Amino acid sequence: MLGTTMPDTADQEDLRLSYSSLLSNQIAEMVHGISYSLPAPMYVRNIEAKEILLKEPQIASVLEKARNCQAGIFGIGTLSEHCSLAALDKEKTDLVLRMAQRGGAGEIIGRVFDEEGKQIPNEIDEHLIGLNFEEIHQIPNRIGVAFGKEKVKAIHAALKGDWINILITDSLTAEALASI
Repeated sequence: MLGTTMPDTADQEDLRLSYSSLLSNQIAEMVHGISYSLPAPMYVRNIEAKEILLKEPQIASVLEKARNCQAGIFGIGTLSEHCSLAALDKEKTDLVLRMAQRGGAGEIIGRVFDEEGKQIPNEIDEHLIGLNFEEIHQIPNRIGVAFGKEKVKAIHAALKGDWINILITDSLTAEALASI
């Protein structure tokens, strides 16, 4: 549902553990399903390059499958210097941190939202290769996967904004959410 990235700044082993193609393949194996990898970068600097990539049959086909799927599984990210958007480069790190200071609560497949769950349009959006805000909301079963004290605010905002309608988390995170 979003292209992938392997920024030079990332710890290779840590990033590998969150690499979307690897995770989707593992989940598909567990449920005897099929995983479709999006053969595109998460972010492109040049909008014309994005338009060219979106016309590639392999990319267009996978994005169409994503738009028509019955369930999507999303990680819920915080806006910090360690999130995937910030890992793109120093300039994006600064933008992500500014969005967090202005009320940004989290992100799902690169789409940033505030504490009320409303999307925060930003200059990164138009450079992402993946589903957009409206397309995400058309998926009937939007499953968010996140845990940890640092993710409570982002999870709460994702639930408020209807970014997800199913949550997979641990008991400590669930208790923290219930106390809000």
